[in-house]
Amino acid sequence: MKSNHSRRFRVTRIFLGAAIVFALMLARNAKAGDEHQSLVTDWSHRHLIYSEPRSQMKRSQLWAETRYVQHVRRKNAEKRGIGRDEWRWHHAPEHPNQLQGDWSMDLGAGATVGAGNYPAKFSFNTTSANCAVAPQPDFVVYNTGLTGSSTQATIVAFDNLYTSCAGGTPQTYWAYNTGLGGKVVTSPVLSFDGSQVAFVETTGSTATLVILRWKAGTGTLAAPVTPTTGACTALTAPCQTTITFSTVNGDTTPTDAFSSPFYVYGADALFVGDDMGFLHKFTGVFLGTPTETVSAGFWPASLTIGVAGDSGHLNSPVYVDGVNEVLVTGNDGLLFAVDATVGGVSSGGGANALDPKLASPGFEDGPIVDVTTGKVYLFTRASSEFITPSDPPFHGTPGIPSIFEVDIPANPFAIHSEPYIQAIISDNFNAGTATISTVPVANDTITVGPTWSGGPAPTTYKFVTTLASANDVLIVAGSTANTAQNLQAAINANSGQCFASPCFGTGTIANTGATAGAAGSVVTVTATTVGGSGVAFATTSGGRITLSSSTGTLAPPFPSAMYNGAFDDLYNGSANGTGFLYACGTHTVGANTFNAIWYTAIDAGVIDTATVLGPTITTAISSCSPITEFNNGANDRIFLSVTGNPVTAAPINCTAGTGCIMSFRVDSLLTGASGTSATAPEAGGTSGIVVDNSSAAGGASQVYFTPLADQPCAGSGGVGTGTGGCAIQASQSGLN
Repeated sequence: MKSNHSRRFRVTRIFLGAAIVFALMLARNAKAGDEHQSLVTDWSHRHLIYSEPRSQMKRSQLWAETRYVQHVRRKNAEKRGIGRDEWRWHHAPEHPNQLQGDWSMDLGAGATVGAGNYPAKFSFNTTSANCAVAPQPDFVVYNTGLTGSSTQATIVAFDNLYTSCAGGTPQTYWAYNTGLGGKVVTSPVLSFDGSQVAFVETTGSTATLVILRWKAGTGTLAAPVTPTTGACTALTAPCQTTITFSTVNGDTTPTDAFSSPFYVYGADALFVGDDMGFLHKFTGVFLGTPTETVSAGFWPASLTIGVAGDSGHLNSPVYVDGVNEVLVTGNDGLLFAVDATVGGVSSGGGANALDPKLASPGFEDGPIVDVTTGKVYLFTRASSEFITPSDPPFHGTPGIPSIFEVDIPANPFAIHSEPYIQAIISDNFNAGTATISTVPVANDTITVGPTWSGGPAPTTYKFVTTLASANDVLIVAGSTANTAQNLQAAINANSGQCFASPCFGTGTIANTGATAGAAGSVVTVTATTVGGSGVAFATTSGGRITLSSSTGTLAPPFPSAMYNGAFDDLYNGSANGTGFLYACGTHTVGANTFNAIWYTAIDAGVIDTATVLGPTITTAISSCSPITEFNNGANDRIFLSVTGNPVTAAPINCTAGTGCIMSFRVDSLLTGASGTSATAPEAGGTSGIVVDNSSAAGGASQVYFTPLADQPCAGSGGVGTGTGGCAIQASQSGLN
């Protein structure tokens, strides 16, 4: 009896505790609705995401993470806009299918944020637009990618961003030449209150972390200011603290052209990779004394093993708070897990990486991590040669644009054996043909081989009169058609592809059960592999089997880079990680390959391997920017660009030129006939695209980016006018 009473008391306490937590969360949410809510949006918010928590307990745990709070504020801002689409995208009478630039400012000849990189946006309040007259205006920060000088800024911020602001839109908030003689070619990140900016500048063979404390109204585009270097406080701004990347542990030339810094709010720490494949850690970044963590054998952490023609660079890292890990990809095609405290060396003496490597060539973008579902998503223009259909557990299809889903490892060492799922975002395939002109005789052979480097050996099929062993092909006397049908069945089964019928499972004798067909004198057999692996034939048949001239190693074109896709709002709002994931892959028709949007379902946090082809967006192979998703309260949209060869005909409607930015409504699933919501020409395509808050002020819900090549920039009030790399804010009209 006493035991039952004690148990009931414990259960009562548990429910009471849960009720208190829930009540506190409701109170916190109510308070959050009334108080000032600033919001930072930078590259990292597209890589660390939160689908809806499944329980109040999980939600209460996530409230301790600053990025989750920012996520909630961002989604709440979107919800507040329901039914007010007319003011968010209100710039009629612009062309209803034209993505219009509200402003564009010349940052200098050749300036760009860079492919796969993002501007950083600070909004003082998610519910209102703050112009230059406000005590703290909203502003957006652009790196220029150019060497700084007395007339060229390395990093710039603009305020007075919106069309509802008085006094000229935009205005230069501050502009700095850091004075280091280098370039900032990756994305900047902001402190929580927006008062400081961190970025990496590379000068010669050295990378430097810069922590900048800006001061409003200092510097112009034509005459940027050089901040003082050293002790830096709000009273001495504009000022900067600089830390040269450590060369310990063999990191001899730590430049950085690919890795944007990831700031950890709760720990005031920062992680960033370099071009030698080392991961660096810094502490005391915004709130203390900025210092790099250096430890022999551990920090900086050596990860990549090097790639021919490159040093094995790292991409942008992502810190996962719940497991205290940093997840980062490299251009060696590997996904690494690093203990954020200890460093990158495992107990076995090497880096902890997923086996096998997933991408060949390597990754161009960092991972997307969904903290809620515990999943990691990786996008590659070509799966590696180690991903083979016949070599479990390293199963899959090599040489093809793909998305991989991987579990967040419980600890860095566990990543070695984490399972993965491959979703193919392409229908590229290679085919070779063999013609059977005469019925083969016993012991005739044909050898068919996918030709990817390091892949499985080619398969030799032997023609027999009685099936006895694997890869035997039954001869049907007097019938080339029946015999060829048996050969086709064996090839289809072993390749793991079923492009032609019949197709049986991979048994020991694959063609058992092939049905007889009509007799014929000449029959063509096709071997097909997906991706760039190619198909090769060889034969010993006394001329009874001839090979087509199309055999050999074939390689359909791949994009020059593959950046991340995006989840739709259905997924982001789902309580169990269910929705759709959009990506830019490839589509092949005959001998021609194009860029196309694909999507796949995510069901309770598990990616579906059955992908669906959406609209084709180029007329020849090109590359896409990262995809950005945003629900503006009335419609869910994705934004992306292509670097060249855009489709100009309906329903895509890009302007002929070198690049095009476009948006699609994804309230309903895309099809091959889906059209754009809006488009605009952008030279060379665009950087990553930042979408800001949903405010009721005119022009206060926009997209920000730079083109990847020079084009005319309109400027504002005689400032920023010219042909160069433009900092652009664009609004989208006619999207109701």
